[in-house]
Amino acid sequence: MIKSNKKKLMLTVILIAVIFISQSFTKSKPDGDDPKPTNLKVLPKNMTGEQIHALMRTYAKGLGVKCNFCHEQDKDNPKKLNFAADTKESKETARKMIKMVDDINAKFIGKIDSHFEKITCVTCHNGRETPIISVDSLAKK
Repeated sequence: MIKSNKKKLMLTVILIAVIFISQSFTKSKPDGDDPKPTNLKVLPKNMTGEQIHALMRTYAKGLGVKCNFCHEQDKDNPKKLNFAADTKESKETARKMIKMVDDINAKFIGKIDSHFEKITCVTCHNGRETPIISVDSLAKK
């Protein structure tokens, strides 16, 4: 009887530990869904917060940067970023690059072949802040 109670207690402790650990690995947003984006000048204004967030993660990964590369800290809450602010030059550069990539894909890549892969940030940046623009930029072997 005592062994049975110890087994039940042990299983309960293990179950609680598994639940606790699994919850620590799940992403949760304390504020709920991503807020509706504001100050969209290049991207479609009807994009949802979740769509913008996913796209921004792709941009950041393609350039090997974090969100604060283009977005400044919120003055009222330094732990958050002010996504609508236009004070960083890198944000305006990103807008120009988005337009350029869209134009290249629409005017050229899309006309070559429907199966041809469209270019993205990573095409030139390869996970670097600055694009590879010459063979001298390539890694030495």
